[in-house]
Amino acid sequence: MAYYHVLVADKAKPDALQCILWDLDEQSLQNRFLAPFAAGKDILVEGRIYRVVDIATVNIRSTDRPSDQELKTIQDESWADVQRFNRESPGIVLVSAGLGYSKNDLAHAGTDVTSTNLRLPSASTFWERYGKEIIIGVIVTVLGGLILALLL
Repeated sequence: MAYYHVLVADKAKPDALQCILWDLDEQSLQNRFLAPFAAGKDILVEGRIYRVVDIATVNIRSTDRPSDQELKTIQDESWADVQRFNRESPGIVLVSAGLGYSKNDLAHAGTDVTSTNLRLPSASTFWERYGKEIIIGVIVTVLGGLILALLL
């Protein structure tokens, strides 16, 4: 069985991937993330709303084992890297527990399957959902500018 893990980064911090869903089977991945994302709908996870329009990056990872086992492997490999660095570097000591203690470290596990699973929201879905807000904003701005110009 494959386990899927979904990491996203918002536009404010596009390089900071955050794991929002983990240990999903294929059907759960489809229902909880892929279908809502493709439809341009907000995604609710553990009481937090992720707005599709604010998501800058999506990374979907597939692993053969659940997240706790994958993270343990990442911890072991990272700790071995830290120890090797400390043995081989003259005069420099790295003080770190390494990776694998956060679900966000699942970005280092398994295979990136984002391109085979992800369908971006269409422009029509975006306009259906947010077009009215954008148009109203433009109208208010233009009318406000005209009224201000008439008053001056």
